[in-house]
Amino acid sequence: MVVKAVILTGGPSRGTSFRPLNLAADMPKPLFPLGGKPMIWHQLHSLSQVPHCTEVFLIGFWPEDTFTAFINQANEEFNGCFTVKYLREWQELGTAGGTYHFRDLITHNATAFFIIHSDIACDFPLNQLRAFHETHQGVGSIQATRVSRSSAHKYGCIVSDDKALAIHYAEKPDSFVSDLVSTGVYLFDVTLFDEIAAIIDCHYSSNIPQQEIGFDEHILRLEQDVIRPMADAHKMYVFETDVPWRPIKSAGSALPANELYLAQYQAKQGILLYQRGALDDASEKDSETEIVQPVTIDPSAHIARGCKIGPFVSIAANVVVKEGARVAHAVVQENTIIEPHCCILYAIIGARCRLAPWARVEGQPFTGDESAPTQSGICILACDVLVTRDVLIRSCIVLPNKSLSTSAASQVLL
Repeated sequence: MVVKAVILTGGPSRGTSFRPLNLAADMPKPLFPLGGKPMIWHQLHSLSQVPHCTEVFLIGFWPEDTFTAFINQANEEFNGCFTVKYLREWQELGTAGGTYHFRDLITHNATAFFIIHSDIACDFPLNQLRAFHETHQGVGSIQATRVSRSSAHKYGCIVSDDKALAIHYAEKPDSFVSDLVSTGVYLFDVTLFDEIAAIIDCHYSSNIPQQEIGFDEHILRLEQDVIRPMADAHKMYVFETDVPWRPIKSAGSALPANELYLAQYQAKQGILLYQRGALDDASEKDSETEIVQPVTIDPSAHIARGCKIGPFVSIAANVVVKEGARVAHAVVQENTIIEPHCCILYAIIGARCRLAPWARVEGQPFTGDESAPTQSGICILACDVLVTRDVLIRSCIVLPNKSLSTSAASQVLL
């Protein structure tokens, strides 16, 4: 069975809750690094393990050149598995509208296709989902997982019977429906497009004004407009899995997602983790630098003597960490300078930041449901932020181009 895949990337007007991490022009949300790799690289890596997956389409309404460099690298890395292409919507069409618009490309020589949201972190058990899909006669399969009862209303909730048939779907319901929720990963037969056409015809043939039923002729939503009526018609099945899963909605939720991928690397013999002697800089002092795995460090980074890095740290290209610094549970983006004896804990540090000696940037450890779409205690510095000597920034969100000369806690620093 030849399959293809669609990764939904959204566009500039989406992902606003991810600010300030995506305010920089060169950092759209789908390319934010998690585990040392762009967010959507992980979907591609899992798709590369799926036999007979021939094409992957990134669909969104970003400018044409947004993914050019990434796609060139991906086509080189996954050469022999599939080709990656970006399909730009002529306007914002919704999570199903873009897929429907490009249906001829998606269905060509294919019998089924995955739809995967870009803003999720997961182990993506796609082969298991595919095997499950082949056992039933439905149009589509939803990958689902269990969450806490208190947080279920934040997701798309599914009610299924004992044969895994979805009998009801509710997107972010006001009251409790089910603790079984969609993970944003789907596998559909190409007949999905016949179902969508019928749904559109049904809306337009209805005598009820479209605005009263929440239907927009220009925007077609996958979950609300397509999956919900298909579940009511008993055409969707549910593949329940307990693999770790994190939604990536707010800026703070990127940190648990980063830790999920680092834990996966460690469980898989640490292939992508930092290895002693891996840095390009000859001044690396292995014997005097403590690395607590799991950690990823770009080879171009400079790590000085007496540092302690880890656990759960991702350090990007050209980062400089000077002597005596402590970094744990953190993402440090490219070209950032961490001066001597700084401390970074439970924080995301944007590109081109500078922390002066003895500065301290820290958030709060994750609490409660780590699959929650927000993590409000994480400290976040956007790009080009300066934290001066001896300053403590705790659980703050700092916008770009700020110079912080006084300590602050639990604030948004504009």
